[in-house]
Amino acid sequence: MIFGELIRIASYVKHPNFSLEVAFIEEEVVWIDNGMGSWRRGGWGVEDRRLIRLIDYRVFESPLDYAKLLPPDLKDVFTSRDLARELQLRKSLTNKMIYSLRAIDVVQVLGKSGRFNLYSKQ
Repeated sequence: MIFGELIRIASYVKHPNFSLEVAFIEEEVVWIDNGMGSWRRGGWGVEDRRLIRLIDYRVFESPLDYAKLLPPDLKDVFTSRDLARELQLRKSLTNKMIYSLRAIDVVQVLGKSGRFNLYSKQ
């Protein structure tokens, strides 16, 4: 998903001269046990990435284009857990998505339900 990177540039998205073209690709990652990788991976690191195919591309020109990435079946009032379940994403990536969508005024915080924020689409 693009939101892992979008959190760094979310403030630019609302600018009228900003657009983002995103390529959706399939890639092959070649791993090597060279002892230089993270200790979490036991020293394994990425040696190379190879493009397999271009699946699709999209141009995002306004915040409404990003709103289309929300699932159509998502409830009007939802939590990050609801969004993660609907899109089958990890919690960390879902949080980045919500952060970015809040920064560009696509979703807003309504309140809380327990320890979860409640969000709605604008």
